[in-house]
Amino acid sequence: MKKQIILLITVLFSATLSYSQPCPFTSLKVYLIDDGSETNIRARPNGKIVLKLNHEQDYYAVELLAIKKEWFKIKKIRSIEGNNIKIPGDIGWIHKSVIGAATRKDVKLLDAPINGKFVGTIEQETGVSIRDVCSDWVKIEYNGLIGWIASELLCGNPVTTCP
Repeated sequence: MKKQIILLITVLFSATLSYSQPCPFTSLKVYLIDDGSETNIRARPNGKIVLKLNHEQDYYAVELLAIKKEWFKIKKIRSIEGNNIKIPGDIGWIHKSVIGAATRKDVKLLDAPINGKFVGTIEQETGVSIRDVCSDWVKIEYNGLIGWIASELLCGNPVTTCP
Protein backbone atom coordinates (compact mmCIF):
# COMPACT_ATOMS: atom_id res chain seq x y z
CA MET A 1 0.00 0.00 0.00
CA LYS A 2 2.83 2.39 0.90
CA LYS A 3 4.49 1.76 -2.48
CA GLN A 4 1.22 2.52 -4.30
CA ILE A 5 0.82 5.84 -2.48
CA ILE A 6 4.42 6.83 -3.25
CA LEU A 7 3.91 5.87 -6.90
CA LEU A 8 0.69 7.90 -7.07
CA ILE A 9 2.38 10.95 -5.50
CA THR A 10 5.29 10.63 -7.95
CA VAL A 11 2.95 10.42 -10.95
CA LEU A 12 0.88 13.41 -9.80
CA PHE A 13 3.99 15.47 -9.08
CA SER A 14 5.46 14.65 -12.51
CA ALA A 15 2.21 15.54 -14.25
CA THR A 16 2.05 18.86 -12.40
CA LEU A 17 5.62 19.73 -13.39
CA SER A 18 5.10 18.91 -17.07
CA TYR A 19 1.83 20.85 -17.20
CA SER A 20 3.30 23.96 -15.60
CA GLN A 21 6.05 24.32 -18.21
CA PRO A 22 5.56 27.26 -20.59
CA CYS A 23 4.61 26.47 -24.15
CA PRO A 24 7.53 27.11 -26.53
CA PHE A 25 6.99 29.42 -29.50
CA THR A 26 7.81 27.95 -32.91
CA SER A 27 8.33 30.31 -35.85
CA LEU A 28 5.42 30.58 -38.24
CA LYS A 29 5.08 32.10 -41.72
CA VAL A 30 1.99 34.27 -42.18
CA TYR A 31 0.84 37.13 -44.37
CA LEU A 32 -0.20 40.68 -43.63
CA ILE A 33 -3.93 41.20 -44.05
CA ASP A 34 -4.70 43.70 -46.80
CA ASP A 35 -7.46 45.93 -45.45
CA GLY A 36 -6.57 48.80 -47.79
CA SER A 37 -4.50 50.69 -45.24
CA GLU A 38 -0.85 50.68 -44.22
CA THR A 39 0.59 48.20 -41.74
CA ASN A 40 2.72 49.60 -38.95
CA ILE A 41 5.88 47.81 -37.87
CA ARG A 42 6.93 48.91 -34.39
CA ALA A 43 10.20 48.89 -32.43
CA ARG A 44 8.47 47.11 -29.52
CA PRO A 45 4.88 46.14 -28.65
CA ASN A 46 2.72 49.27 -28.96
CA GLY A 47 5.93 51.29 -29.36
CA LYS A 48 7.32 53.72 -31.89
CA ILE A 49 6.47 53.02 -35.56
CA VAL A 50 9.71 52.23 -37.42
CA LEU A 51 8.24 51.18 -40.80
CA LYS A 52 4.95 51.47 -42.70
CA LEU A 53 4.03 48.98 -45.39
CA ASN A 54 1.69 50.13 -48.14
CA HIS A 55 -0.67 47.40 -49.34
CA GLU A 56 -1.50 49.26 -52.54
CA GLN A 57 2.02 48.53 -53.79
CA ASP A 58 2.48 44.88 -52.79
CA TYR A 59 1.46 41.93 -50.63
CA TYR A 60 3.72 40.86 -47.77
CA ALA A 61 4.66 37.67 -45.92
CA VAL A 62 6.38 37.67 -42.53
CA GLU A 63 7.86 35.15 -40.15
CA LEU A 64 6.64 35.27 -36.56
CA LEU A 65 9.34 34.67 -33.95
CA ALA A 66 7.66 35.28 -30.58
CA ILE A 67 4.51 36.61 -28.96
CA LYS A 68 4.04 39.16 -26.19
CA LYS A 69 0.39 39.59 -25.25
CA GLU A 70 -1.28 40.65 -28.52
CA TRP A 71 1.95 41.47 -30.39
CA PHE A 72 4.13 39.25 -32.59
CA LYS A 73 7.87 39.71 -33.00
CA ILE A 74 9.09 39.56 -36.61
CA LYS A 75 12.48 39.58 -38.30
CA LYS A 76 11.84 39.03 -41.99
CA ILE A 77 9.40 40.78 -44.30
CA ARG A 78 9.22 39.60 -47.88
CA SER A 79 7.09 41.12 -50.59
CA ILE A 80 5.31 38.74 -52.93
CA GLU A 81 7.40 40.32 -55.71
CA GLY A 82 10.40 38.69 -53.95
CA ASN A 83 11.91 41.77 -52.33
CA ASN A 84 13.23 41.58 -48.77
CA ILE A 85 12.11 44.59 -46.72
CA LYS A 86 14.63 45.82 -44.15
CA ILE A 87 13.26 46.54 -40.69
CA PRO A 88 15.15 49.35 -38.93
CA GLY A 89 16.91 47.67 -36.00
CA ASP A 90 16.38 44.27 -37.72
CA ILE A 91 13.49 43.30 -35.39
CA GLY A 92 9.92 44.57 -35.44
CA TRP A 93 6.58 43.98 -33.76
CA ILE A 94 3.13 43.75 -35.35
CA HIS A 95 -0.29 43.49 -33.77
CA LYS A 96 -2.16 40.20 -34.10
CA SER A 97 -5.03 41.98 -35.88
CA VAL A 98 -2.96 42.51 -39.04
CA ILE A 99 -1.73 38.96 -39.69
CA GLY A 100 -3.39 35.92 -41.18
CA ALA A 101 -2.91 32.65 -43.03
CA ALA A 102 -5.04 30.32 -45.13
CA THR A 103 -5.96 26.72 -44.46
CA ARG A 104 -4.23 24.18 -46.74
CA LYS A 105 -7.19 21.78 -46.54
CA ASP A 106 -10.40 21.33 -44.57
CA VAL A 107 -9.37 21.50 -40.91
CA LYS A 108 -10.93 20.41 -37.64
CA LEU A 109 -10.51 22.94 -34.84
CA LEU A 110 -9.78 21.74 -31.32
CA ASP A 111 -10.33 23.59 -28.04
CA ALA A 112 -6.73 22.84 -26.98
CA PRO A 113 -3.52 21.71 -28.70
CA ILE A 114 -2.91 17.96 -29.24
CA ASN A 115 -5.78 16.15 -27.48
CA GLY A 116 -8.40 18.90 -27.47
CA LYS A 117 -12.09 18.43 -28.12
CA PHE A 118 -13.58 19.14 -31.55
CA VAL A 119 -15.13 22.65 -31.82
CA GLY A 120 -15.73 23.07 -35.55
CA THR A 121 -14.49 22.78 -39.14
CA ILE A 122 -13.03 25.35 -41.52
CA GLU A 123 -12.87 24.72 -45.27
CA GLN A 124 -9.72 24.57 -47.40
CA GLU A 125 -8.20 27.90 -48.54
CA THR A 126 -10.08 29.92 -45.93
CA GLY A 127 -8.31 33.00 -44.58
CA VAL A 128 -8.00 32.90 -40.80
CA SER A 129 -6.63 35.22 -38.10
CA ILE A 130 -3.71 34.09 -35.95
CA ARG A 131 -4.25 34.42 -32.18
CA ASP A 132 -1.47 32.39 -30.53
CA VAL A 133 1.26 29.80 -31.17
CA CYS A 134 2.13 26.86 -28.94
CA SER A 135 4.96 24.72 -30.31
CA ASP A 136 3.62 23.27 -33.59
CA TRP A 137 0.03 24.36 -32.86
CA VAL A 138 -1.66 27.61 -33.83
CA LYS A 139 -4.73 29.19 -32.28
CA ILE A 140 -6.85 30.67 -35.07
CA GLU A 141 -10.11 32.52 -35.46
CA TYR A 142 -12.61 32.57 -38.30
CA ASN A 143 -16.10 34.13 -38.14
CA GLY A 144 -16.17 33.91 -34.34
CA LEU A 145 -15.01 30.28 -34.31
CA ILE A 146 -11.79 29.93 -32.29
CA GLY A 147 -9.63 26.84 -31.96
CA TRP A 148 -6.27 25.15 -32.41
CA ILE A 149 -4.83 23.41 -35.49
CA ALA A 150 -1.42 22.00 -36.39
CA SER A 151 0.79 24.70 -37.95
CA GLU A 152 1.49 22.51 -41.00
CA LEU A 153 -2.16 23.02 -42.01
CA LEU A 154 -1.64 26.76 -42.63
CA CYS A 155 -0.30 28.60 -45.68
CA GLY A 156 1.43 31.96 -45.16
CA ASN A 157 1.32 33.06 -48.81
CA PRO A 158 -1.45 35.60 -49.56
CA VAL A 159 -1.63 35.11 -53.33
CA THR A 160 -1.35 31.37 -53.91
CA THR A 161 -2.13 28.10 -52.21
CA CYS A 162 0.65 26.16 -50.55
CA PRO A 163 1.28 22.52 -51.46
